[in-house]
Amino acid sequence: MGIALALLLVGGSLVLAGRALDEARPGGAAQGGHTPAPVPPAPALLPLEQTLLARASVDLEVELPSGLVPRGAYSLRIYVNGEPAREERLPPEPVATVGDVPLHQGANRITAAIHGPGGESLHSAVLEVERDDVAPVIEITSPQAQRAIYTEQAALRGRSEPLALISVRNGTTGEEQETETDANGRWEIRLDLALGRNVVTLRSRDLAGNRSRASVRLERVESDASLSLEARPAELEVADLPATLRLVARVRGLRGEPLDGAAVTFSLSAPGQQTLTYSTTTRNGQASWSGIRVPRDGAREGQGLATVMVLLDDGQGDLLSLQESASIRIR
Repeated sequence: MGIALALLLVGGSLVLAGRALDEARPGGAAQGGHTPAPVPPAPALLPLEQTLLARASVDLEVELPSGLVPRGAYSLRIYVNGEPAREERLPPEPVATVGDVPLHQGANRITAAIHGPGGESLHSAVLEVERDDVAPVIEITSPQAQRAIYTEQAALRGRSEPLALISVRNGTTGEEQETETDANGRWEIRLDLALGRNVVTLRSRDLAGNRSRASVRLERVESDASLSLEARPAELEVADLPATLRLVARVRGLRGEPLDGAAVTFSLSAPGQQTLTYSTTTRNGQASWSGIRVPRDGAREGQGLATVMVLLDDGQGDLLSLQESASIRIR
């Protein structure tokens, strides 16, 4: 009987020990009562006012999911182009601010994730940020600084960054103007010039905030261009109508030289008649309109007007307009 009792006690001990092992074994009854920590939800990166930046870092705001307790068990991770960039403990507020997230030159794909006891969450939607810290170039294509300008106003043309803001100041006259470059970086500003030297300063600011500066000296000189007009004859008798007349224009270029190939437009308004126009070009500094017929029908006594206009190329991409007139009398 003593032996049987001992075995029973031993057997009871074995049963108790076996039950304890079952409780300690994974999947046992005790473990089955504990739920593994879940993977946290993904955060959301809030949009930036500007995604093209010149600086080397950016401050981000991240909207955090609710229900993450205790907060000290979780951290917020920021990734730039797939690489870890920042990690911070979750703040108590629903929106976390993460400062000085480093940026690479060029494209930056930024995501955020939350790490906790259950692992790391899915990443947020990508926030794309472009870093550009290169100062914009300022190219002046016309006018050429070493060439004289004969017009009172010059068209400054050039290139810079697309959609950059171009500021121009003529230090000689004090005039200031601004314009925006087009999608290809081209720009144009018309600027008044004083006689003599004009010191012009140009500034460009691109969309990232980078700035650059350039200057050019433009020399405006007096033009020796001239235009004259003669009507032959200048007077007509009503009794002699119909009759013909001739208009003769003489054109000299910017340096006073007889000009070839200049575009000339004549017009004639005789009393009681419709206005007539005629276009031609100069040859050896002269252009004419011959055989202009003045009919008798509708003609009346009075003063008429003949005009001529010519456009001169200044060689810098601008045109100088000259106009002259002469009277036509019918009596």
